[in-house]
Amino acid sequence: MITPADAYSGAVVPASVAHVSTATFEGETVLYDSVRCRPFLLNVSAAAVWGMVDGTRTLAEIVTAVAAQFGADPALVEPDVRAAVADFTALELLVDRSK
Repeated sequence: MITPADAYSGAVVPASVAHVSTATFEGETVLYDSVRCRPFLLNVSAAAVWGMVDGTRTLAEIVTAVAAQFGADPALVEPDVRAAVADFTALELLVDRSK
């Protein structure tokens, strides 16, 4: 798992855990944690971050990609991306592939 401190490192490579599935219903992104039997409805920005979490991109690369997707300055997007990764981490939805 990614620790809360790791969520703030640009070198971390987040990936979803195996027991989380993703679905889109009427334009809304929903995660389902089959271990805890819990759904999570994501807002647009959290869904953008989740969509970039593929186990190959570093957190810094995710920041750049999300910024490009929204046509925003990476420096402005970075705190929100890091917060989303920290939230996903707290929910135990991510692992770190860099280790």
